[in-house]
Amino acid sequence: MIGKTILHYKILEKLGEGGMGVVYLAEDTKLERKVAIKFLPRHVAANEEEKQRFVIEAKAAAALNHSNIATIHNIEEADNEIFIVMEYIQGQELKDIIRARRAVPLPVDDVISYATQIGEGLQAAHKKGIVHRDIKSANIMVTEEGKVKIMDFGLAKVRGGAQVTKVGTTIGTAAYMSPEQARGEEADHRSDIWSFGVVLHEMLTGQFPFGGDYDQAVIYAILNEQPHYSDELPENCKPILEKALEKDPDKRYQQIEELLSDLTLIAKGEELVGKRSGPKGKRSLKQSYPYAGIAIVAVVIAAVTFFWPFGVDTQTIDSIAVLPLENLSGDPSQEYFADGMTEALIMDLSKIRNLKVISRTSVMQYKDIKKPLPQIADELGVKAVIEGSVIREGDQVRISAQLIEAATDKHLWAESYDRNMTNILSLQREIALAIASQIKVVLSPEEEKSLKAAEVIDPKAHESYLKGLHHLRKDIESDYLKSISYFNDATKVTPTYALAYVGIADAYQRMASSGYMATADGYPKAIAAVNRALELEPELNEAHLALARIKFVLEWDWEGAEREFLKVLEQNPSSAKGHERYAIYLTMMGRFDESLRHILLARELDPLSEWINNNVGWIYFLQRKYAQSLDQYKKTLEMYPDFNMSHREISAVYAVTGKSKLAIESAETAVKLSNNDPYALSYLGMIYAMVGEHGKAEAINQQMIERSKTKAIPLYELAMTYHLLGNNDMAFQYLEQTYKEKSGWAFIIKVDPMADKLRLDPRYEPFVRKMGLEP
Repeated sequence: MIGKTILHYKILEKLGEGGMGVVYLAEDTKLERKVAIKFLPRHVAANEEEKQRFVIEAKAAAALNHSNIATIHNIEEADNEIFIVMEYIQGQELKDIIRARRAVPLPVDDVISYATQIGEGLQAAHKKGIVHRDIKSANIMVTEEGKVKIMDFGLAKVRGGAQVTKVGTTIGTAAYMSPEQARGEEADHRSDIWSFGVVLHEMLTGQFPFGGDYDQAVIYAILNEQPHYSDELPENCKPILEKALEKDPDKRYQQIEELLSDLTLIAKGEELVGKRSGPKGKRSLKQSYPYAGIAIVAVVIAAVTFFWPFGVDTQTIDSIAVLPLENLSGDPSQEYFADGMTEALIMDLSKIRNLKVISRTSVMQYKDIKKPLPQIADELGVKAVIEGSVIREGDQVRISAQLIEAATDKHLWAESYDRNMTNILSLQREIALAIASQIKVVLSPEEEKSLKAAEVIDPKAHESYLKGLHHLRKDIESDYLKSISYFNDATKVTPTYALAYVGIADAYQRMASSGYMATADGYPKAIAAVNRALELEPELNEAHLALARIKFVLEWDWEGAEREFLKVLEQNPSSAKGHERYAIYLTMMGRFDESLRHILLARELDPLSEWINNNVGWIYFLQRKYAQSLDQYKKTLEMYPDFNMSHREISAVYAVTGKSKLAIESAETAVKLSNNDPYALSYLGMIYAMVGEHGKAEAINQQMIERSKTKAIPLYELAMTYHLLGNNDMAFQYLEQTYKEKSGWAFIIKVDPMADKLRLDPRYEPFVRKMGLEP
């Protein structure tokens, strides 16, 4: 085979041979990389059953995507040969590393590092219902950098489980076999835990826990005898191995992470729960290896760094960030267009369920900031980035984009597109499809159809839409009005432009819920616009998100809001806004655990968003987790010192924890930063009332009442200030007005710490029930 070329793979040298095939090193001449190729032996290839087993092995391994599991690139068939194309791993088998040391055990930091990585790989497989069934040191490769790769996933399973054969040999290696495998029984993930225990003993001592001169003797020992623990074994490791090597699977570790957790404890020198440490005079792991404390730090680092692929193939890319496209038009006024194209590409990619896409807010933090791409990817938690540029000349636009592997800064793909502006939506989705193809992400038929469908749009309408988005992002009353004007211009030019109607709905909803407009004025316009968008595009994700928000904040239709939120997240699991807003909804409903899970996922998808980071702190506050809330607000303000919302809300944390001076200072800072925004003012009134500055609180209430003669005001905050001043009659007067007008965030009353004493008032429960909430 050496020197031959099959398809576009040139065979270079033989790497090894086993019962299920011969492995060669080859060069992929198309992608110019080295790969490992496993050929099915020809005498086996003639057997259709054996051939199917080989294919199943490839499919089982290809279903896994983890940095500690060898990657399967392709399965091919040519010239009467069937073969798997795999990641080529330069390194040594763990078996050879152990044997090379002869009687000297591996250093403990190496043992912990290898064990952690093996365990994490197995954990990822087990979570997908895939069991290896042939874990042994010969199936584990270690690179020069200390990176562990588990090989041959699914091999033992397709062989029907490891058993003794007629000729007295075993399928699989007898020394690592679990009792259930030795008996020919069906083995689950706990069999891998047994084998992992054997490998751990082998790493720690260089020996096996079950000995014998031939396979049948080893199997007899596995089935009938207790493990023989080498004298080299650190005493406090014994309880771990005893549990991993329980003959009854029900008494074994039930999950691999349990074993890793115990290993971490003993590496720190701590006792296991319910276990005694070894007798005095016996050496422990920490005594045997003085650097065990340092080693555990290496484990923590390994949990982050070892999962980063070395030489990632594009098939392993499951997370991506689209960096701000550079405006090369030479016209600074075209920045809105480049930003709009960036956002459109993010929106299209984020609808692919199998791809994690970082949201717009976080990637825009890197606009005009030059940092090494690996650093940006690390900060955003992604494996690849898209960067590019936009040049617009009249109705012509050129977009250049390139896909870059973050770990190596290697360019994987690049393309330029020249289009007329009338085809801009089609172009956006064409680029998204090209990227999806390059990273080999699997698209559902619905996703592929969505990315291929795009209407022809008038360039003037699209330009107005992008300008509307530009102003909507500023979250200022005057800019909301400008955004509505631009969105309306877009719909006049193209009446079927669904996204422009979503923009109108968003702007009116934000104005009504922010106190810039009465709900009675904003709600009808918001609901009419979103309904029009859904008439035009019934499955438009952005429209369903806008409708969810309207039902939640303006209609108080709790069931309808949740239905829409769930639809949004089903369509687009990468929607940071969807997760964030659903988290807020869940908090208001008192479903705290679910809420926290969604807000933390939102932060993962949009790690640099000031709003999402702020709302993590807010949700902690509403759950009475004040220490965590305070810590999160401080972190947000470190990133965004002038973000008035965090100054406003941290004041409440200070107030409820008795830090009156800090509470007042923070609330007053929020008012200054917001240019006397009515919400910030009314919030300051609440803080004044809470810390005993009653005169100042009353003055702000009067200011709000005077404002209400001509403009909308934050009614809930006004009501709560009266409550904190001890006037519950006035508090319920304004709460009733919030109910009547569905104005503001009165539904927060169910979870608001500032309303704790109000819940003692007999009027509280009837009011909350009237809103459709359980007290």
